[in-house]
Amino acid sequence: MPFADALPFVRDPYVPEQPTSQDDMRHGNGALGISHVVYGVGDLEAATADYEGLLGIEISISTRDGKRRAVFELGDVTVTLLPVGEFPHLAAALSDKRETPVQVTLGTNNEASAGLLAMDKSHRAEIVLEHA
Repeated sequence: MPFADALPFVRDPYVPEQPTSQDDMRHGNGALGISHVVYGVGDLEAATADYEGLLGIEISISTRDGKRRAVFELGDVTVTLLPVGEFPHLAAALSDKRETPVQVTLGTNNEASAGLLAMDKSHRAEIVLEHA
C-alpha cells in the first residue's frame, strides 16, 4: 500500500475482527461520527500529492485570508490540510511528525454536549462537538 507510513489514518484491519453492537457504538456525549478533520502538515504540496496518490482524487490548494490550504471531501467528512509554516500556532502539535490532526469536529445529537472539549482530554488536538 503506497504511503502507508506517511499517512496517519492508514492501517491494517483488526484481525480477528472485533464484533461491535449498537450499545458499543453509543458515546455518552452523543457523538455520531466525524464531520471534519484538520491536519497540520509540514509540506502542503507533498501532503496533497500523498493524499491524491492514495485516494485517486485531485485536490486543489486554495488561499483564504492570505494562507494556503487544501480541502477535500471523503464521503460525508471534510478534510483540511494546513501548512504549519503559515499557521505557527500549529507548529508545536506537529513536532517531529510529518502531519498530525489538530482539530476534529464530531457531530452530536446532544445539544448540551456541543462545544470544545478540554485540551487535556484531547491529545493536543481541538475536538469540537457540533450539534447536528
